[in-house]
Amino acid sequence: MFFFKGDTVYITGDLSCFGRYKNLKNILSDFSKSLKKVLGKSGTIVFPTHSWSVLKRNKIFSLEQTKSESGVLSEYLRKDKKSFRQPHPFSSISAIGKMGKFITCSSSKHVYGPDTPFEKLILLNAKFISLGLEPNFTCSQVHHIEFINHVPYRFTKEFLVKTLEKKKIILKNIINLFYINQLQKVLEIEIEKFVKILKRKTKYLNINLVKVKFIVTQLKISLTKHQN
Repeated sequence: MFFFKGDTVYITGDLSCFGRYKNLKNILSDFSKSLKKVLGKSGTIVFPTHSWSVLKRNKIFSLEQTKSESGVLSEYLRKDKKSFRQPHPFSSISAIGKMGKFITCSSSKHVYGPDTPFEKLILLNAKFISLGLEPNFTCSQVHHIEFINHVPYRFTKEFLVKTLEKKKIILKNIINLFYINQLQKVLEIEIEKFVKILKRKTKYLNINLVKVKFIVTQLKISLTKHQN
C-alpha cells in the first residue's frame, strides 16, 4: 500500500493501463469509492481539471459547469457534489475531502507559486500518483518548482478571460506559464533530470498482469538541487 488514511493524494494518469475491467460501466465509480475508502474521511483526493478550450476558443468559464479536459476520471470526480475547484479558468485543480477547500481556495492569478494549490500540496506533504504514465506526461508539480526558481526557459503571459460569477460575466486577468521555444533543448534536459529522480522513487505493482506505475513521491523543494 502506498497511501493511507488521512493522506492528501494528487492523482492523474490513464485508467486504461489497468487492463480489462469486468464491468467497464462501473470502473469510474468503483475506482472513486475504493480511493475514498482507503483515504477515509480525513483524507483528500486532488486532481487536475484543466479546460484549455476556454483560452483557445474564447469560451466563458464557469466554476461549476465548465468540464474538465484532463480525462474521464477527472471529469467524473469534478462532478462529485463534495468537490471543490480552483477558480483558474483554464488550468485548475479540484479536490474532494477534508483539505479540499483549503487546497483549491486561491486568490492568485497564477497556476503556480505562492497561495496556489501546488504550494499547499507541498505544505501538506502530499503524494503525487501517476497511473500508468511516465512522470514527464503527468508531473505538473515540476512547473511549480520552475516558477518559484525563475528558470530561464519559462515566461509568464497574462490573458483577459471571461468568467461566469453569480450569473454575471466578468473579465479577469489570468496568468499562465509557458516555455521559451528557443531554449527547448535546455528544457528537455532539465525534465529528463527530474524524471530520473522520480523514477528512483517509483514503486511498481502488477495488477491484472498489467504493470501499473504508481509514481509515489513526496515532492520537496530540495529536489531542485538535483536539477542544477
